[in-house]
Amino acid sequence: MRERLSREALAELIRRNSAEIVRLHRRVHQTWAERALPGGEGRWRSAAVEFRERYNALAYPGGYEHALTLLDADDAPSIEIALVFLEEAPYFFRSGFMSKRLRQKVKQCRWRGALSERQLERLDVILHREQQWRARDRDARSE
Repeated sequence: MRERLSREALAELIRRNSAEIVRLHRRVHQTWAERALPGGEGRWRSAAVEFRERYNALAYPGGYEHALTLLDADDAPSIEIALVFLEEAPYFFRSGFMSKRLRQKVKQCRWRGALSERQLERLDVILHREQQWRARDRDARSE
């Protein structure tokens, strides 16, 4: 994804794609439950293939694996996309793993001096939000 989208347009794309992944994933599970019905096996296989084929493009603007490589090279547009993704915190199949890896990559970009002052501030907000979430989760488990 080399075209430059505004932060708002990028956030909307992430939200829309996240909803589509959830829909596709739900369809895989629904058709799995119905696979014993006539034609059910074919519907389930079709749903699974569609999910697999579309996942990478939907999960992350420009493709997740490619983005990791670009972040290693301190690519400025990729850093921005990663920050918006982390700010939006989408929830779908494997998004937690993706977010963890993206946080690590963006923090490495920070250590290499690739983030602007504004991006550093945004990363601090993201990391602070994560700390708060972990503290709440830890407190809830201890009750």
